[in-house]
Amino acid sequence: MATANDMEKDKVKPKGPRGKFKSRLLKVMSTYGRELCFILAVLFTALAALHNGPPKTRKASPPQKFFSSSSLVSDYYLGSMQQLSGLLMEKEVSFVMYYAPWDSTCIETQEEFEAVARFFLTQVFFAAVNCWWPDGECRQKLQPDSYPVLIVHVRWATDIYYKGPLVRHYMISFLDNVLNPIKTCHHEKEILELQVQHEAVLVSFFDFQASPEPRGYKQFYMASLTALSIDPTRRLGFGIITTKKMALKLKMTSSSTVVLYLWNGTEVYPDKRMDTKNILNWAYNRLQQVHLIKWICPLQSKSRMLSGLIENYPTLVLFTPRNLIRGVSPYYDLLREVVLDYYNCNSSTYITSVVQKLSQRREQAEIDLQLLREDCSLVLEEPHLNKNAKADREVSSSNTSEVRDDRVIQMVSTVQKQKCQCLKVALSYSDIDFPNTQFSGDLYENFTGFVCQTNITLKVIALDAVQFHTFPEHLGINIMEEKHQTAVLILDMKKETHYLLKEEIDKKSLMDFIANYTRGLLDRYLRSTIKETRECVMTRDSENVCVHEVTTDTFNRVVMNPNKDVLLLYYAPWCGFCKGTSHIYLTVAKYFSGISGILFARINGDENDLPWEYTVEKYPTLIFFPARRKAESMKFPQSLHLTTTNLLQFILTNAQFTVRWQAAAVMCNKKCVTQNFLHSLAEIKHHYIQQRLILKQINLVQHKLYEMKLRTDGKKRKHSLETIQQFQILEDYLKYLVLNLRNKRKAIINTINLQDLLRKRLGSTLIEDTYKDLNKKTYLFLKIRFTRKQRKKKRRRRRR
Repeated sequence: MATANDMEKDKVKPKGPRGKFKSRLLKVMSTYGRELCFILAVLFTALAALHNGPPKTRKASPPQKFFSSSSLVSDYYLGSMQQLSGLLMEKEVSFVMYYAPWDSTCIETQEEFEAVARFFLTQVFFAAVNCWWPDGECRQKLQPDSYPVLIVHVRWATDIYYKGPLVRHYMISFLDNVLNPIKTCHHEKEILELQVQHEAVLVSFFDFQASPEPRGYKQFYMASLTALSIDPTRRLGFGIITTKKMALKLKMTSSSTVVLYLWNGTEVYPDKRMDTKNILNWAYNRLQQVHLIKWICPLQSKSRMLSGLIENYPTLVLFTPRNLIRGVSPYYDLLREVVLDYYNCNSSTYITSVVQKLSQRREQAEIDLQLLREDCSLVLEEPHLNKNAKADREVSSSNTSEVRDDRVIQMVSTVQKQKCQCLKVALSYSDIDFPNTQFSGDLYENFTGFVCQTNITLKVIALDAVQFHTFPEHLGINIMEEKHQTAVLILDMKKETHYLLKEEIDKKSLMDFIANYTRGLLDRYLRSTIKETRECVMTRDSENVCVHEVTTDTFNRVVMNPNKDVLLLYYAPWCGFCKGTSHIYLTVAKYFSGISGILFARINGDENDLPWEYTVEKYPTLIFFPARRKAESMKFPQSLHLTTTNLLQFILTNAQFTVRWQAAAVMCNKKCVTQNFLHSLAEIKHHYIQQRLILKQINLVQHKLYEMKLRTDGKKRKHSLETIQQFQILEDYLKYLVLNLRNKRKAIINTINLQDLLRKRLGSTLIEDTYKDLNKKTYLFLKIRFTRKQRKKKRRRRRR
């Protein structure tokens, strides 16, 4: 009997085809209903957005200070310019950094900029402006393309953009040139000193006694400041003459005459009107045409500065630290002496005087530096100085108190402190080292004007080894490990070669280096990877694949090993095909793991130079160097696809016999090795039988020749033609038998080596089982043979 609950359940769960149709309908309606609700929600959201205007975003939080509150740099982190403009009009010289707080270059420059501010504490006003903040005045007015932007504001003069390296060493020298843009010359020696410090010097005469501001002086002063925007390291120096006596001596008859002093003479500015832009254009154009050697300072971004200099002519490049604060770069001055002498075709006395002045300046700078280090050690407590020498000086100076007090007073003076501070900053950038001036022999003879004796034009440039150390590293020279961080090389882009001076750099070695290059006596320098590479050893059981990383230095030792076959892969880090085919190369290397007669190696063609016969034109390239036949190296054919099968076939075709046997033993399974071992036993037995037969034939032929000699020697008459032919035939046949005997002995030795290899692969237990199987097979074979003979005998008897 059905209950009420049962009835209700029957109503809820309808049965039959009608109930099934209703449930399917509900599912379809629920699915489409959800999609319809989603579409309506999107439409209402879009209508609401259009009704309320553009989407609202939260305003960015105001920026924070980029420089600390205790910094000497005034930080306008909100980008305001109004207050800064008033301060720039009050200060004589101001150095402003326009930055973006998120920029990595600005973050790196922050510490350097603060160090420069501490150096010019009372002389220059330093400020920083956030020029990225959208609501700031700086962003709306300047809108810089890149950050940071460094500008020096000189009151009542001009604004100078700094475009040099963003390090304190260069910025301090730049500001020093801004504060002292023009040098006053009272004697001819001072002009000569300026010419020694710079590549060229622009000199003019102004009579300040006749007028406090002579005609043209303002334009000349503006030219000296404007030149720093295009020449931050001051290639072109500026000097003025203030006395008529000196001007007449230098043949400057009229006031405001501008003379350009170059290495090979002087030139007068042709226009009588003093115009800043025209003077600079004329001076730098003349300097570009006649320059001999100059410092190169490539921009931080991509540029063709170096390629334009080294593409057309062979170029001698000097990498050495550049000390701008002290104003002395000893190796650069030494190279200038050599180059000026190299181009002195007319034996000019003026060039000779410049060379002598360079030598004297370098020697005097070494003495002055040593004295300054001793004096500054008591004030600055330099850690690199000898403490014992410092103690000795203190003891020697303590004898008389008056001498000690006078020295202390002198050392704590403002000028001395400033010198010590400059020395400290200079030594923090790089140590100042001097080349050796003691020559073991005479200098190169007839070097003066050597360029006119040859048809080779050699350009000369110099780069800062500290700032641009990556350039020599790309040429395979670790400049940080070179003596005094200095290196000299010659780049010849047409021949795609470069040459390195491997001897100690002095005046004689530089002269010999240049002369030997012009005569074609230098050996090409092959760059090698600076990073150390470890050799690998892989056994059969190891899971990793062993591929030797070859460099230029290890090429002869690894690849040219006469006892091993080497498969060398030439690759480059940027080569996509090299990465795509590496798995094939590694798979084949895995097959040959544990085989001692072959090596798999690779070399980075971008970082390693090889002799021309081993240089390839494209990557990847596979070259096989066979053992004891390195001159017969084979390149993997371009017509074949680089697959595992083709590469295995290529190696096995060109490899030595031992490698083939070992490869066959490694790739064979147990059954294959057993069959080969049994086959080798039968083969060596066959070889021994053939060897005995050949020996018997050799004995017969030798006996026959001996008998013919006895017959012919007893007769004094001439031998017949038939006898001579028989004798020659027997000798040739004997040589043929001896050659066969040697080949047979080699085959026996190879078979024995193969047996040893198979024994190692099989093991002692497997060899015993193999011999047992061999004995069983021999017994069965003999038994079958014996039964066959017995059957044949019975058949014969029956027939009889």
